[in-house]
Amino acid sequence: MLTSQRKSLMFTTAAMICMAATSSAALSAITVTKAEISGGRLIVEGTRTGTASSVQLDGIHTDTVSGTGQFAFNLVYLPTDCIVDLAAFGGTGGSTQAVIAACAAKGLNPRGAWSNATNYVKDDVVTNLGSSFRARRANINRLTGANADWEFLAKKGAPGPQGIQGATGPAGADGAIGATGATGAQGPQGVPGPTGATGATGATGATGATGATGATGPQGVVAVLTNSGSGNGVTATRDFIGPTITATITSTQKIHMVAMKALGSTAAGGAASLALSACSKSTVPGSVIVSYGLSSLAYRVAQNTRHQFGMNYAFSGLADGTYIFGMCGDSPAFAFWNSNEYGYITLMVVN
Repeated sequence: MLTSQRKSLMFTTAAMICMAATSSAALSAITVTKAEISGGRLIVEGTRTGTASSVQLDGIHTDTVSGTGQFAFNLVYLPTDCIVDLAAFGGTGGSTQAVIAACAAKGLNPRGAWSNATNYVKDDVVTNLGSSFRARRANINRLTGANADWEFLAKKGAPGPQGIQGATGPAGADGAIGATGATGAQGPQGVPGPTGATGATGATGATGATGATGATGPQGVVAVLTNSGSGNGVTATRDFIGPTITATITSTQKIHMVAMKALGSTAAGGAASLALSACSKSTVPGSVIVSYGLSSLAYRVAQNTRHQFGMNYAFSGLADGTYIFGMCGDSPAFAFWNSNEYGYITLMVVN
């Protein structure tokens, strides 16, 4: 059994420990005096005891504590569950929670079928492969079943057993005879008959007189030019993509162009909406790029891939002058075409 002196000593020690803990808690506490939604803003006010220089709200927003220990938040911010966490920062002061008056907790937000290109936020609800999911936090392209980003809201059940086949119903009455159909299209032509026997060779005719020598025709190929390099990349407006060739021609000449360039993307989801065409531009100041024929539209590549795109065209009817020739392109999503390589171009000028 404990002696009276030992009992007294233990009681005194416990009392001192309790007083120290009570004193520390009293010196390190946060008291909320107002927590409400007012005028479209979150208002949280209160005081702190302790040494903290500031108070954090939900670990996101920070307010400096005044010399008298007061703090006040006035934010365009809505806590999803209408409860905020307040914690002292930069010293002692403890932490607490507060329920926000005039606040309605945020519900679920239906977003339809899941897409790997959509940015989702917390409480978004999507459907995928017969199940529905709720987003635990903001994410993109992370739905692989229940994980740190998604949880099942309603999981697809297993297929039920196949039902018993019903009895065959009685045969229906014969329908009325339909109207006579239109005459069908003419059938294909029959197979040709066998070739007849070759007739006898006729006698050789007399040799005719030699005709006059004709005028010398124009030279065929005038020039073959080639070039390679990076050239321009894809932009939002039509412009040359890859290397170009400058050539001086006459109005009677034709120009055959073969051009290509390697284009690709490292962006999430790849790149799309690329239009290509064959183009020329006069070197006369103020001239604009002219495209020929119909543009080839809607080219796309997957993420981390690169493909070779080309254009083959024959120009004719251009006036005498000097022109720049090349492959043109444009895309409203030009920023996603960000993994490009060299291109090549060959030009043949003929009469």
